[in-house]
Amino acid sequence: MDAATRVFLHGGYASSSIQKVAREAGVSTRTIYERFTNKAELLGAVVADLVNKDLTSMSVAELDRLSTKDALRTIGNTLTSRLISPTVSSLLQLLVTECRRFPKLALSMRTRTKDRIDNAVEQYFRVQVEKGALLLPDPAKTASLFTQMIHGELKDNILFGTALEMSEIQLRQHVDFVVEFFMRAARAPAKSPVKRRRS
Repeated sequence: MDAATRVFLHGGYASSSIQKVAREAGVSTRTIYERFTNKAELLGAVVADLVNKDLTSMSVAELDRLSTKDALRTIGNTLTSRLISPTVSSLLQLLVTECRRFPKLALSMRTRTKDRIDNAVEQYFRVQVEKGALLLPDPAKTASLFTQMIHGELKDNILFGTALEMSEIQLRQHVDFVVEFFMRAARAPAKSPVKRRRS
């Protein structure tokens, strides 16, 4: 995975090959082909590996142990901290460039990244709706909206080359703002105590 990442980031998707990855990794091409059908599948595995690391810390069981607000902060901080890492930032720039030329690659990457993350957030939202902690008419659309609120500005900065200028404090402030804004709209109202009628 490390060798493939270096090859893809150095030469781009179009000029990369299984042969180049094999040389970089110090293995035979056969070794790679035993695991991956082609370079698109290999790039997908590189991206999926990064996404899986995010999903591990975003499991519904782990998040459900926290308050709703803290769980949303955990989701937000996990996504932003991963996104600003130099490797992930560079891969995002690569994918944006190459996916225009390779539509099938774009569809594959969407399934492996955005859709998987949105689905993980959606599962957490559905549990909170069932518990009565959140009021969400459409957990799936809300999950996509929430991740976009977290990611949107940061992705713009990455694509324009200024993401690394955002300090950790600024990122946490951004996540806190999004969570507070989201909670005001989605938090279930507290139940009023039932007034007893006087006889």
